[in-house]
Amino acid sequence: MGILDKLLGRKTVKVEIATNRDKGHLNEGFYVIEQAYGASQAQNLFRQAEAGDVKATAEIARCFYGSIENELAFEWLKKAADLGDADSMVMLVDYYQGHFEGFEADQVMADRYMQKAIELGSPRAYMKLADEHYSEDDPQENAIAFGYYLQAAELGDPEGQAEVGLAYLDGIGVGQDAAEAFRWLSMSKDDKHAAYPLAKCYLEGIGTPVDYDKATAALERAVEAKCLEKNAARHKLIGLYAQGFGGANRASKMAKMRAELEASSKLLDDLASSLLSS
Repeated sequence: MGILDKLLGRKTVKVEIATNRDKGHLNEGFYVIEQAYGASQAQNLFRQAEAGDVKATAEIARCFYGSIENELAFEWLKKAADLGDADSMVMLVDYYQGHFEGFEADQVMADRYMQKAIELGSPRAYMKLADEHYSEDDPQENAIAFGYYLQAAELGDPEGQAEVGLAYLDGIGVGQDAAEAFRWLSMSKDDKHAAYPLAKCYLEGIGTPVDYDKATAALERAVEAKCLEKNAARHKLIGLYAQGFGGANRASKMAKMRAELEASSKLLDDLASSLLSS
């Protein structure tokens, strides 16, 4: 979850009871896994899970997590967690914290699974702890959040690396440091969160010399990854293409960017009109 994601607020997912389960199939909820992997691979995953394979069990659990089949998500996450999958333990904590309707909070179990995930060195556990401490207006909480982001980043988590870079860039939870901001942002492979601020570093010479070619490449990755600043990235790209950056096909890319901006603007206008007329 990036800083802008957090500013928009955390989401509490409401569980709905499924009415379209494939009751005729041996494995309840098979259609969810089939949709993600196709029938043949879904069947293989279930067979492997039934044989006790932790990776297959965890993959099925991840497919169910966030779907309409939250009762099955809990069951499969529990199976995967008890087989030792740390990421499943962290997702299971959401249920024990009462974030899903229909599941009562059990903080003792939540703490137990979170502690086990931390002992196993799960970057996801540190990311969750960081998100829980992140605050828009509490420097002390943000300092704690930064510490957890740093632990996730040092374990190689791409989003954690992006968060550390953003923290150094904006001075949230830690003092501003241009060199460290650039180092962590350029290290991260999470283009959704890191590519746009990395482009800013190249455009403004933050922690690195100004480089419009690299800024262009980073902005293109940000757009491709559907970053939250996608329209701003498109506007910047149009300007860079107009200045001659972006390669031999920059004219066609500029036309595409303009078309996408126009479509996005029309979508927002249509949405606004719909809300005003309702």
